[in-house]
Amino acid sequence: MKSTSVKKLLLILSFLALGACANLKSVSVTRVPQDRSNPISSEAWGWGFLGIYFDNDFANEAVKKLDSQCENGRISGVMTKYTSKFYFLWTTRTINASGYCLAGNSK
Repeated sequence: MKSTSVKKLLLILSFLALGACANLKSVSVTRVPQDRSNPISSEAWGWGFLGIYFDNDFANEAVKKLDSQCENGRISGVMTKYTSKFYFLWTTRTINASGYCLAGNSK
């Protein structure tokens, strides 16, 4: 009888540890250009423990990755998505950015 209770408790804890909830926090889009021949994209993520986030530097990483793909042009039509996934004890936050690299010298 006692081993059955332990098994049930382990099963419940397994579901809590593996279960997750995801939500979309925000989406933003800038003006989409007519020339969409050179798409670019980047992704960066950060994590938190027990709802405590240690920094937001991962957002800058997404911008740098996108910018590095269009060094001699300008970026337009940028769409960013900010999502969170909640697990049992931790949270991951992800930023996906995509856009189009246009020829030209000005950023």
